[in-house]
Amino acid sequence: MKRWCAMIWCFMGLLAFAQTSTTVFRTPVKPRGHVSDESQWLSSQDRLVWENQLEGWSKNDGVDIYLVILPTLHNTPSEHVIRQIADQWGKADLHGVVLYVPGSSGPKLWWNGEIVEKIQLDSQARREMISRMEKRASSQITEMDRVASGVHELSDAMRVINAQWRQIQAMRDKWNDSIYQKWSKDRFSRRTKIIIAVGSAVFSLALLGWIFAGYMRRKKSFLFPRISPQRRFGAAYAGGSGATLTIKS
Repeated sequence: MKRWCAMIWCFMGLLAFAQTSTTVFRTPVKPRGHVSDESQWLSSQDRLVWENQLEGWSKNDGVDIYLVILPTLHNTPSEHVIRQIADQWGKADLHGVVLYVPGSSGPKLWWNGEIVEKIQLDSQARREMISRMEKRASSQITEMDRVASGVHELSDAMRVINAQWRQIQAMRDKWNDSIYQKWSKDRFSRRTKIIIAVGSAVFSLALLGWIFAGYMRRKKSFLFPRISPQRRFGAAYAGGSGATLTIKS
């Protein structure tokens, strides 16, 4: 009997552990603005300030950052949570997330997007950069200062990435423009040469045809047509025109 009780308790313990370990993190619903605070940790005034700040950066500077405050991560690694939120909420070009759990050591930061791939940013370098920013944010005294530091650290990093991408685009456009101009110039030069060559050939052929026609006109013999002279007074070849004149008195 004791053996069966021990087995039952063991089974219930395993079941409880399995239920706890299989808790799946639920991504919060994407907010209308750039702040999600399910824990209600931010005051209404602080939330409004961050909403206006992040919205302004997004519209004016192309820095799209979401501030996410969660009460717990349900034993899910923060790196997994923040990447999941970034992938589901972020835009295609460039987006970032600042994740903070009240009472933790500091915020977690992440950014991603097509620009990261286009500038070929090394993944190891990005992780080291994020780690340094998180350490600087965690060194602040108050929790709000840590969150603010994390947001500004991520904003500065994303501005640098945007600047690098704009520089690459400018260099590419300049390179493409120079290539197009050179191609257009070469094409115009070739086209001009072709036009001149064709025009010269046509003129030469026309000149040769005119000379040949003149030569043939010189060589040709012209003969008077055969005529049948009228007879006058029965005389052959007497000349005259056959006209008559009547003189009235």
